[in-house]
Amino acid sequence: MTGAVDARLFADAVAAYDAVGGEEIPTDDHLRRWTKTREDPQQFIVPDDPLVERYAEAIDPHTDGFELNGLQDFEYVANAEQCDELFCWDYPQDTLDRGSGNCVDYAIAAASLLEAAEVEARVVIGNVYWEGNCDSDVPVEDCDPGLHAVAEARIDGDRYISDTATIGEAVPRSVYDDYVQEWVPLTMFGEDLPYQVYDPGR
Repeated sequence: MTGAVDARLFADAVAAYDAVGGEEIPTDDHLRRWTKTREDPQQFIVPDDPLVERYAEAIDPHTDGFELNGLQDFEYVANAEQCDELFCWDYPQDTLDRGSGNCVDYAIAAASLLEAAEVEARVVIGNVYWEGNCDSDVPVEDCDPGLHAVAEARIDGDRYISDTATIGEAVPRSVYDDYVQEWVPLTMFGEDLPYQVYDPGR
């Protein structure tokens, strides 16, 4: 994903949204458009899919950094190269079968695998600062952020992240900072979690 969300505009929108109340962000809301999120994101988390279940059997989440079977050789493909649509998402079984996709495809597949392995997980969309957003002659701290998606899991009270930077591995949130300059979560959704403003306590 490209084109980061302006942090000030997002904060203003969240404040206005909170004043109205409610949890799920409406399908016609600009927060959803800014984060390039489809109207029906929850339907893409499918831990009961047979292929997802088969890959999930080999996942052992009780280590500091654990592998996500089926995603170790994942190849990132930019959204523009994958299709002509703005909301170009694939179901996990298609992503696993193909072995490639964009960051949202990876996050959706990873969250589905984690849920199939009985680990609480969700897809989180936010702004990321990392070398991939930079020209070769620009320091990371001077780069513009990019819109990005990760899978976030909660295990024994700790948060783990897996994305196209960690490829095939879920790492503790503190370790994830070694992969990127800065990660700013904005919104989230899961199998049983409607699309809403990110809340680390949920």
